[in-house]
Amino acid sequence: MQADIIPLCFRDACYIAANIRQQDWDECRCQLYEENKFALAQLCFFGTEEGLRWCARLDKQPVAAFGAVKSGPGQYQLWMWSTPKLRRVFPKLVKFLDGPYREIMNGEGARRVEIRSMDGHDFQERGFFERAGAIKVASLPQFGKNGESFTLYAWWKGMPDAKDIRSGYHRVRDTSDSGPVLARMGHRQHSGYVSRDDSLMPKLPLNGRGSVGDAETRGRVSNG
Repeated sequence: MQADIIPLCFRDACYIAANIRQQDWDECRCQLYEENKFALAQLCFFGTEEGLRWCARLDKQPVAAFGAVKSGPGQYQLWMWSTPKLRRVFPKLVKFLDGPYREIMNGEGARRVEIRSMDGHDFQERGFFERAGAIKVASLPQFGKNGESFTLYAWWKGMPDAKDIRSGYHRVRDTSDSGPVLARMGHRQHSGYVSRDDSLMPKLPLNGRGSVGDAETRGRVSNG
């Protein structure tokens, strides 16, 4: 099976939303006024600038949608949600987020990218955010509309690399052509570091409302 990542189109966003994993939907719905999967696809797709919204596929079938919404000068909020086939594109996602996507964000002038994850989500248990280069920065009790607790992760310009912190190294992110600068702070180097089923597409009318990152969505919709 071949995994790849391509720019997200609205058709693929709708397909993924219609087949979203339950835990991703639980995380999204508690941040939305309108608990509607098609509305989720609209909010994320049309609220995210072209070039910042992407799709992970497995044998050309959409599996995960993700992107970053601008929330202030140089500030972005990352969202992501997926189908139950996420596990098969997981390694590809990690490499893309901690490599090409970070460079894309640097090109947009991003100084800080934040991720809000509902406590108990498997991304936290798998260490997905740290592996993708983010660091846990705060707990967010009572963040969901039903009292759900979330955890805030982030990456920012010049931050230490989470993987290298664990291995005794400190990597300073550099947005210049020279690339990352790695400074040793420990004793040894870290070494460890799809066919589409159209019958599942939602058949709902467009009724666009709001945009991701506004008051309605309470910031980032999902990390999924």
